[in-house]
Amino acid sequence: NNRLTTDLQVLLKAYQWLICYLTKSTFQRLKINQSHGKDLFTAKNNSQVFFARTLSIAYIEHFILWKFSQLVESQKTDPSIQLVLHKLAALYGVWSLERHLATLYQGGYAVGPEPTVLLREAILQLCSEIKPEAVALADVIAPPDFILNSVLGKSDGNVYKNLQTAIFQGPQVFERASWWKEVSRFSSRAKL
Repeated sequence: NNRLTTDLQVLLKAYQWLICYLTKSTFQRLKINQSHGKDLFTAKNNSQVFFARTLSIAYIEHFILWKFSQLVESQKTDPSIQLVLHKLAALYGVWSLERHLATLYQGGYAVGPEPTVLLREAILQLCSEIKPEAVALADVIAPPDFILNSVLGKSDGNVYKNLQTAIFQGPQVFERASWWKEVSRFSSRAKL
């Protein structure tokens, strides 16, 4: 069910399982390294690449999703933006969780093709649902136009007019380039 993959509580529970599994795997790898005669520093170092590093990434992703879900479900959140924030949080959750699919399958949390299909369909669905809000979302987090000092980045919607104005303000834009004669001679000799 696609609704389940966009439910923040379902995503948080999947992350909680993932963190428990990765904690157990990291601990087991550390013990295996020590049982092979490696000192504690080397054992920890060798367990970080595929175990502790992945655990720390999953933990911070879970924490961000958890705090985001608290904000979305808070009574202080304006109801008019609550739905958009929920979709954004769900998109972050399914997108982040999709990168851990191999571990979810390896640990037995996910079985068969359905979890992969559901997560990826949810990503596409949420992207299309958020698309109409993209400009507003970007404007919320974007710095003001004068800080960007970008012709194309202005939020007034006049891209071509702003581009033309910027070009016309450049030095020597209405003069011929110093190399114009070389180009004109070349084009007269070309025989295609």
